[in-house]
Amino acid sequence: MKFFTSALVLSMAFILQEATAQPGLSLPDDKEINEIHKHPGELPYVTTNESRDARKGTTVRQRLTNESVYELLNASLVRFDTLTYKYSSNRGSVFNPHTLQYNYKIRNEYVSGDYRDITTVSIMADFITSRSYDGYEYHYVRTFTPDNKILSDDLRHGTMSSFDNYRYRHTYNSNGYISSRMTYKLNATTNQWDSIYKRNLTYTASGLILSDSDYRFITGWQLQATTRYTHNAQGNILSLLYSNKSGLMWRDYSRSTYTYDASGNKIISRKTDYTNGSQLANYFLDSFEYAGALPSYTKMISYTWQASPLVWKRTNRQEKKYNNISLTDTVLNYDWDTTAAVWASNTWSVYEYNTYDNPVKATTFNATGTAIKRNNYYYELYNDAATAVMPQSKKLVATVYPNPAVVQLYINLPDSKNMPVAIRITDISGRLLYMEQLLWVNATESFNIGQLSPGIYLLHISTPDGVMQQTFTKK
Repeated sequence: MKFFTSALVLSMAFILQEATAQPGLSLPDDKEINEIHKHPGELPYVTTNESRDARKGTTVRQRLTNESVYELLNASLVRFDTLTYKYSSNRGSVFNPHTLQYNYKIRNEYVSGDYRDITTVSIMADFITSRSYDGYEYHYVRTFTPDNKILSDDLRHGTMSSFDNYRYRHTYNSNGYISSRMTYKLNATTNQWDSIYKRNLTYTASGLILSDSDYRFITGWQLQATTRYTHNAQGNILSLLYSNKSGLMWRDYSRSTYTYDASGNKIISRKTDYTNGSQLANYFLDSFEYAGALPSYTKMISYTWQASPLVWKRTNRQEKKYNNISLTDTVLNYDWDTTAAVWASNTWSVYEYNTYDNPVKATTFNATGTAIKRNNYYYELYNDAATAVMPQSKKLVATVYPNPAVVQLYINLPDSKNMPVAIRITDISGRLLYMEQLLWVNATESFNIGQLSPGIYLLHISTPDGVMQQTFTKK
């Protein structure tokens, strides 16, 4: 039985207790994963010969549904992580070929860097599950605003025997940029959401970020760190200065400065200074080289500052090679051998793509040519038109009774057993009164609505397989 203690409080933990992948247990192989999560219209893992030109002008896209990550263990590649993404609308995913990754996580409160990590999220899935070889899991349940911005993330992470629940809520300014992000942690004793972190962001009139401030709730909100930004005429970052609190004193902890080519868009150098206790001092330096109209750099050389003698010392080099449509094909990494004074091969990675220009496989090799890591990616087709009917969205088989209800409201979802389900109750105006995410253990679950005032309400049910809405009356 489910209860909520206040009509205006988002109550109850989101509990996603799915079977954990324990060390030594057999995990499904990639073919099995592809079959388990296959939806109508899904592209197979093997790339087809479909022409890209045939898709121009259409709204049919691909979005990521699964990832599997293998790493070298005892002379063979072993699956370490399995990630699953499920959607209930026409939102999708975007691969960033410049960073060579998908990114569904919003960066941590005390990591200051590229602010765009929190204003653009690359995987707009409603349900995200990540399982590791050692039994550690992440479960995300996400809600969105009517214009498809992330409203909240509920996160459960840990193992089956020990886990934490967090909730992240975002607010936006009139230009649609994140203005604040609140972090809550579920208190296991009181079963209430305790405020723990807050971030406030400010922008220029044109939408460029000016500051990013981190707060921690102790006896009240206390400012812990700030990042201040400057930009060039093209809107690219020229500098960011990160200051934090050390004891009772404020200090400038790190500063990054960027130089660009004549266009103001391609980074030529990135220099990072860190505090040496009394002032900011040289620490890292990266230089970049480009070739023709390629979208990203072809070579990056990294240096660290050497105190004696006072010179920049070469440490690493990365080279990127591109295919005929300017997607990264190969990445070569080298370390500087100080004894022989030459670049020594470290690792190299190869990327394979399908006809939608999305990666299907990324393999990393060590200097001897042994594969040490592999990422496999799986997709489904969907239509991103605002009015499109999603191919994988099913009409939920659900029964809600009694209607009218006095104290108990029963919801029967026979096809959703052992699946994550999100329940929301709003009034007719759309005001949120109750929200809960839970693992649907039984076919029927009951909810205590005794504290609702008599009237008509709207029940929203979201599962990985679909969504539904239904009105009910509280007597």
